[in-house]
Amino acid sequence: MRDVFEIILFAMIALLGLFMTICPQKSLKDEKREDPEAIKKMRRNGIIVMIIGAAAAIVIIITNSLF
Repeated sequence: MRDVFEIILFAMIALLGLFMTICPQKSLKDEKREDPEAIKKMRRNGIIVMIIGAAAAIVIIITNSLF
């Protein structure tokens, strides 16, 4: 059961990264929503968070299936 919670947690982190990538304006503070550099940085950070979350979920799935 603990394994399921870990996978769900990392999947939620990946979904957060996806949201940050798709809607970077909604992920920023109100005063930074019009700044193109802040939007670009948020999109880049969203991609990084999504990749890390997906990679962590894959590692958990593989280690749980092996042991």
